[in-house]
Amino acid sequence: MPTLAFSACFLPAPLKHICTNDMIVTTQVKLYKKVKFLFRCHAWDAVIELCSDYLGRHWKSSDSTEFTNKNLFQREMHLLLARANYYKGEYPNAAKELNLYVMLYPKDVLGYYYLARTHYQLQNHDKTLYYIDNSLALDPNNPKFLLRKALFLSRHNSREALNTIEEVVA
Repeated sequence: MPTLAFSACFLPAPLKHICTNDMIVTTQVKLYKKVKFLFRCHAWDAVIELCSDYLGRHWKSSDSTEFTNKNLFQREMHLLLARANYYKGEYPNAAKELNLYVMLYPKDVLGYYYLARTHYQLQNHDKTLYYIDNSLALDPNNPKFLLRKALFLSRHNSREALNTIEEVVA
């Protein structure tokens, strides 16, 4: 059990507390570490395969409404799957997974942020701005989101871009 507590220090905050449960959680922590390692190594195909396999076997939409350890793990797996598709250049697959993600977790700002980036790559400019604005609605003072909006607008609407840049600097 001490090894498990030690390994928890390497997990993101939402997943740290799940390390005190049972053997299933231990398996999930090992899988999560493996997926994160592969993600850092840019092994997108392996990440997509592992996340898809896990979600295909364990995910139920009814689980998403409960705040449980299983839900936290599944949420992270959905986001990793979407991001791996994005970085691999499979933007339609990333958008599909991210749409599911924001439907399941509407208060999570990262889903909207990554949807904005994905739709930018798909050249869906209206949706890009829509999702940037959604991420800013959830976290209005986030300089990363404000900067992303300013960069997007600088290519499409220079007046509004200047106003957004002034917000970032202020």
